[in-house]
Amino acid sequence: MVAPISPDPAMDRSRPGRKAGQWEPNRERLPEACDRAAGDPLGATHLRATTRAALLVCCLVLACGLLEISCFVEPVDRPASVTLWLDLGTLELPLEVLPGPREEDGLVHIDRVFAYIQVEVNGPGMAEPALVSWPEEGTRNPRQQVSLEFEVPAGLARQFTILAYVYQGGQVRIWRDDGTLVADLEGGRSSSLAASLLQVGRGAVSCELTGAGAASVTEAMAIDGDPEQGFDSGPGVAWPPVEVQESQFEITDLPVGRPLTFRLVQEGEDEALLPPLQIELSEPAETVPCQIAVP
Repeated sequence: MVAPISPDPAMDRSRPGRKAGQWEPNRERLPEACDRAAGDPLGATHLRATTRAALLVCCLVLACGLLEISCFVEPVDRPASVTLWLDLGTLELPLEVLPGPREEDGLVHIDRVFAYIQVEVNGPGMAEPALVSWPEEGTRNPRQQVSLEFEVPAGLARQFTILAYVYQGGQVRIWRDDGTLVADLEGGRSSSLAASLLQVGRGAVSCELTGAGAASVTEAMAIDGDPEQGFDSGPGVAWPPVEVQESQFEITDLPVGRPLTFRLVQEGEDEALLPPLQIELSEPAETVPCQIAVP
């Protein structure tokens, strides 16, 4: 138990005998908390509680600041949301509600879907490209401008590669991006992007069938990227099948610069033949001759 300290008369400014230059506490100006801590245990307790509360507030502010910094520095932990706008001109599609794009054979039959878009997103740190397609089953006819909403891994220099196919008036039109759509995407944030599209030139393929099974082939169909043959460089869009006459067929409106494969259907067979043939047109309005051996 510490005895209370009695004030020294020599320290009292009101006394004439106070020593000159000697310091004395001014109790009228000392903070109340310090006055209590010096002689009152309850005052000391109050001071410690106040200090702990202030420290807690500081810790909370610091934690919130660190959280915001970590979200900004490491955006790859959360995906980025993207809205991509594409202008394909006036889409005179015959359906108000579009069907699902792929059928049981794994292909997008453009003469039954009428419109199809594939977007590929790639960039540093991505193990493989992200693929996005449009439309989903039940999508309403957009008439003109198409918007795609999707999520992709966040990061710098995300490159967008776009292919669009539209079937109108018995013809297939194809668009691709101009190669300039590159964006930095931050995790947890939304970005609205617009792509500049170029219409792809078109040509034709004129093929002759040879071999023992050539006479029994009734239909031929061109495909941009056939998944069953392992050609994953295309979206699997199939052109309307054409009739084979006298072991010959011609398919028009094929895109320049795209790897094309063919499926042939024999009379009385449910499954299509898959000849290992891949053709790529190099010039618009070009007709490429070819031969396919049918066993």
